[in-house]
Amino acid sequence: KLLDSVAADNYKRLREDNDLTDVSARVILKIVSIYYPDKFIGVSDEFVLHLLARILKIDPIPEDMIELNYVCTAELMKLNPAFAGYEF
Repeated sequence: KLLDSVAADNYKRLREDNDLTDVSARVILKIVSIYYPDKFIGVSDEFVLHLLARILKIDPIPEDMIELNYVCTAELMKLNPAFAGYEF
């Protein structure tokens, strides 16, 4: 169910469908970054993601860590598709 949501670009539903806490969301981010490196980077630290969002000039910055990771990854891919699969 989790990977199906990601495959269908339903990343916003990940937390809702899986009743995730912040800690379990970090674990989920690591897992989905392995299976979908073109959609999620392997960063699950919220401070780092917020910093990256500010550097990438993402506005507004999503509050949900999973959505934030997805948006940051999308912006990185726009800059250079070679970021897919990059080990952060």
